Amino acid sequence: HPAALLLTRLCGSATASTATSVAECVIADGVLEQARYLMSLGLRGAYAGLAPRLAMTSVMTSIQFSLYEWLQMSLGVRPQAEGRNV
Repeated sequence: HPAALLLTRLCGSATASTATSVAECVIADGVLEQARYLMSLGLRGAYAGLAPRLAMTSVMTSIQFSLYEWLQMSLGVRPQAEGRNV
């Protein structure tokens, strides 16, 4: 999630777990200072670490869908397509 990654960059690793908005950040107070800080990191620096986060999210989502499908089959519950009687 790119927005969460930017929040982590702006708030620092120590407060990122407790901060819920950019307004609670410690590293950069105020919108202008936050913008300057992100510009100093550059696009590559601001989004460094995005690939592992996206990989983690993809794996978690795949596991959730697989588990959901397995559970449906185990319980014998299958959704019916609209307009068709199965």
